[in-house]
Amino acid sequence: MKFFHVLARISVFIGLTACNQLGNDPAATYIYQLPEQFSDGWSMASLKSQQVDPKPIEDLTNQILREQYHKFF
Repeated sequence: MKFFHVLARISVFIGLTACNQLGNDPAATYIYQLPEQFSDGWSMASLKSQQVDPKPIEDLTNQILREQYHKFF
């Protein structure tokens, strides 16, 4: 269950930061960053520390932001 909470939080973080990071620049690239630690009781960890490769998440985020998500359907 902890894994799903971590994954959900990472997904929200990626969604929120990716939009700000890339904006309307088609040449920009999203690069995963360690989430910011807040004093809300949730502990933060990097994807690698949880044995998750950030590359597929970066690739998927970039494809969505560049509206190339049609390849998934």
